[in-house]
Amino acid sequence: MNSYSGLHALYMCFFSKDLYRSVVRTWKGIAFLYLFLLIMTSWLLISVKVYFVMSEVMNGPVKKLIERLPVVEIKDGEFKMDKPSPYRLNLNSTDSMDPAVRQTNREVPIAVFDATTDDVKGDETIPFVVTKHFLYIQNGKDPKAQEFELKTFGDVNYTRESYIELAETIKLWVPIVVFLVAGPISFICCAILSLILAAIGMASANGMNVKLTYGECLRIACVAFTPAVLLDTVLKLLPLPQMPLWPIVGFLAAVGYTIFGVMSNKQTVVVEDSFPGGTNETTPTT
Repeated sequence: MNSYSGLHALYMCFFSKDLYRSVVRTWKGIAFLYLFLLIMTSWLLISVKVYFVMSEVMNGPVKKLIERLPVVEIKDGEFKMDKPSPYRLNLNSTDSMDPAVRQTNREVPIAVFDATTDDVKGDETIPFVVTKHFLYIQNGKDPKAQEFELKTFGDVNYTRESYIELAETIKLWVPIVVFLVAGPISFICCAILSLILAAIGMASANGMNVKLTYGECLRIACVAFTPAVLLDTVLKLLPLPQMPLWPIVGFLAAVGYTIFGVMSNKQTVVVEDSFPGGTNETTPTT
């Protein structure tokens, strides 16, 4: 019997019965490691895409927004800036990367700054209002804004260089966080689902009179996730419309390949007729 590695599984999982037989016989103790490496590689590719998307956003809309941000100084709890008060910061449609949005010529206010008074009352649709001594964060669904005294932030000074440095930090760390958080969580979820798939595989094996242990079915289940993980990666990397039912479809595909893997381990032996000169016949056996 041929022995196949994880690299072979990436493409042979779609069609090869030999692969699933090899998984049962030779993959003892490595199935979960294979699943972990598969999922983490998938999220590594997705994180690279996130980095390039973040770079495009930071070099486009965010850069334009930074150019309009005031230079801010908070000293002894008092707010000062280099813009005339009150200063309204808007998100313009021209900042968008979507051509359809750019043609609307809309302006969405996102912040109001006023260094002369604490009596500024912004529209409820404006998320941030900064006054002489307070910061208000407003949620359109909640009429009451959250209030923070500026002195709790200490003495700070934000220049355009500071904003750019912050944007670069966000651009770097968002993909890293996506990889380090989403990857392990996805693996844990798939590992739990593989336990369920292994139980389905056991039931299928019993129904088809195939002698497999739960551990062997678990190895099949880990490999059976490969088609769903690969297709999920493609969907996330390419600019394709979202499929709301894709998680269910992916799980059903894994169920199908688990059953296929069980069927692949159904062997046949030749049984000779007991009568002299009788014909040979092939009988399914475990």
